[in-house]
Amino acid sequence: MSIASKLQKLETDIANAYNKIAEKGGTIPQNKNTNNLADAIESLFAYTELEYIESTGTQYIDTGIIPNLNTRIKAEFNYGQAPSSSQIIFGCKNVSSNYYQIYKNISGNDTFISIGFGIDNVNNSTTVTKNFENKNIILDINKNDFSINNESYSYRVNPTSDGFNSLGIFARHNPSDWSLASAIKLYNFKIYNNNSLVRYFIPVKDKNNVVCLYDKVSKTFFYNQGTGDFIAGPEV
Repeated sequence: MSIASKLQKLETDIANAYNKIAEKGGTIPQNKNTNNLADAIESLFAYTELEYIESTGTQYIDTGIIPNLNTRIKAEFNYGQAPSSSQIIFGCKNVSSNYYQIYKNISGNDTFISIGFGIDNVNNSTTVTKNFENKNIILDINKNDFSINNESYSYRVNPTSDGFNSLGIFARHNPSDWSLASAIKLYNFKIYNNNSLVRYFIPVKDKNNVVCLYDKVSKTFFYNQGTGDFIAGPEV
C-alpha cells in the first residue's frame, strides 16, 4: 500500500471514529483531527446515565428555552406523593403575571395535574383529576392539546401572551425568583420549537458525581439552580 493510500485510509478511519462518537452523544471538536480524537473519546465517559433524578422540593433547572405557542414538550416523570399545596412540575411566568405551567395538587381524595398557557389565574387552567400519586406519567403538550399516558385533552391558551421567562423544570421561573418547587422523579424531558428538537434532557451524574440533567442536543450539563442536591436514580 502506498503512503498516499495509507494516509487516505487514516483519514477515513478518523472520520468514521468521529461519526461513531457523535452517534453515541460525544462532544465533537471543531477541528476533527488526531490531536482532538482522545478528548472526543473521553467525552463519551463524561457522565453516567441514570434512570431518573429526583427532586425533594428545593431543586430546579433552568432550561434556557422561552416557550411560545409553537413549543412542544414531551416528558416522563413520576408524580410522587400527593402535595399539601400546589407544586410546579415545570413552568414560567411573565411580568404581566401570566403563567405557562404544569402543576400538581390534591382535591379531596384525588390528585390532579393542571395546565395552562398565558393564563392569569390558576382557576383558568385545565385540570385532569385522577389517582396520579406515585405513578409514572408520560406527558405530551403540543400547542393547545396535550395527552397524559396517551389520553388526549385540550387546554386553555391565551395566544397574546409573551415575554415569559425561560422554562423551569421542578419549579416555576418567575421574573425575579423561583417558586412552588416540586418533589418528583424525572426520567426524560424534550422541548421542540416548530417541530425541531431544541432540548433533550436525560438524568446523569457528571464526572464529579454531581446529579444533574444532560442535554443531548447542545451537549451541555444543566445543574441545580436551587438548594440541596438531586437524588440519583439507578445507573442505566
